[in-house]
Amino acid sequence: MGHAAAGDEGLDAPLPQKAAGLPLVSHPSSYFTWLPVPDDARADRLTATLARLHISVSKAEPFTTTIHTPQAIRLALGSTDMDSLQSTLRTVRRVTVEDAFA
Repeated sequence: MGHAAAGDEGLDAPLPQKAAGLPLVSHPSSYFTWLPVPDDARADRLTATLARLHISVSKAEPFTTTIHTPQAIRLALGSTDMDSLQSTLRTVRRVTVEDAFA
């Protein structure tokens, strides 16, 4: 699955249009994106909760090259269809908001 930058022609709509209101950080041609975790949420709790919902994401530790690991989760986008992606992103948003208020 590819996604086009805003205003570009392409088979898929731009990722931000599909992002369910999430503040995702990615490169337009990337098959993964980063979701910074809100201040009151924790990436380890989010990854565990999402795993129980059969949504596999990664914490930032394996990808970190600095001393301080950011609170973020990595979402792989290339292994799912567009309909599933929309639903999954809505679930990720819900779980992220709930974890911030836990």
